[in-house]
Amino acid sequence: MGKKIFCLVLTLLMTVGCLAGCAQEEVVINPNGLMYGTFAEFQANSKHLHPETDEHLRYALYDNYVEVIECISDAETIVIPDTYKGKPVISIDQQAFYNNDTVKHVTLGNNILRIHTSAFENCTALLHITMSSTVNEINEAAFRGCISLTNIIIPPRVTKLSATTFDGCTSLTKVVIESTDMLDDGSSVPAETARLIENGTFTGCSRLSIIWIPADISTVGDDMLGGTPVKPWVCGGDATASSQFATNQRLDYLLVDRDDFDAQARLFENVSAVDRTEMGVTLEVGNFSVTLEDVKYYNKLGSVSADENQTLLVATFDITQNTQIVQYFDGLNVTCTSTAPNRENVMEPFRKLPIMLSESVLHFKYPVGNVAPGEHMKGIIVLRVSDRFESVSIQFAGSEEAFII
Repeated sequence: MGKKIFCLVLTLLMTVGCLAGCAQEEVVINPNGLMYGTFAEFQANSKHLHPETDEHLRYALYDNYVEVIECISDAETIVIPDTYKGKPVISIDQQAFYNNDTVKHVTLGNNILRIHTSAFENCTALLHITMSSTVNEINEAAFRGCISLTNIIIPPRVTKLSATTFDGCTSLTKVVIESTDMLDDGSSVPAETARLIENGTFTGCSRLSIIWIPADISTVGDDMLGGTPVKPWVCGGDATASSQFATNQRLDYLLVDRDDFDAQARLFENVSAVDRTEMGVTLEVGNFSVTLEDVKYYNKLGSVSADENQTLLVATFDITQNTQIVQYFDGLNVTCTSTAPNRENVMEPFRKLPIMLSESVLHFKYPVGNVAPGEHMKGIIVLRVSDRFESVSIQFAGSEEAFII
């Protein structure tokens, strides 16, 4: 009897000890710690345990992380969990969603670090994917052939966009690459970390019309578009790799803050340049100089003419002043002579300005305000034009000096 009791107690102690040991092996999720990690760091000290499945996904379980290895569902919406069985889900494996023709919306969990090669290749129905700021690795062909994908936001920790990442994404119109300044968790990316866009990243993206590239992208491959005959607006900061890329490729460049980008992007999505005129005309009034840098016409993609107001006129200007103190500039008066003036011809956000209409004239003021010494106040005026427009005049407020387009 005594031996039985002793054995029972010993068995209980061993079971408790085993459970305690197993509990110690479980990874305690520390979001701040994970955000600084890379997939390679996790993989280096891991041991594969076994695969498991849930309703939608098949996973590979390791002793310190979990990887999504296959989508086994025909659901239109897939949400990748933050954790599975107490371990962080940190990777979408190679070809995990390959050739999936049903999924439309994917949300990645807050611990995903890597999107592996061809992870979403040929997901022909994929419309939108939401990635958390933890993602720092997007590999080759990750979204190749996603022909329904219309826009993408690249998280701030991604250091490289590889060749073929978005190859053949023929519906992609808008791309935003977030700056590391956008990190909102109190963390940062090491200052020495180089961020780059390789040649061929956007090969075959035939509808790409606008892309925002932050100043911390140090290298933009001159063949980023992979020879695709498309001329997107490139947006970002002054004197950056993105502005140099635009100059090298003779693309239009818009100097715009990230906070203002979304409003500006709506003007240029789905448009393509059909005519350019580099003006370089400067007018002087008082202490101010205004240079009309260029005037461009854009057709909506798919439109072959200016019928039904499908053409945009874009005038880009630069205002400076030659004193040593801040000067107030009243603005620019824009007057359009037309057989049928219509406030709808003034594109957002300018439509919010007071607009006057008469029998043959549409008029509004583009406000400017204070201009500091040495500052270049750049801006754009965007109109939807057709053959009903006879002329457009951009005039200094309070002066007779004007540009006639």
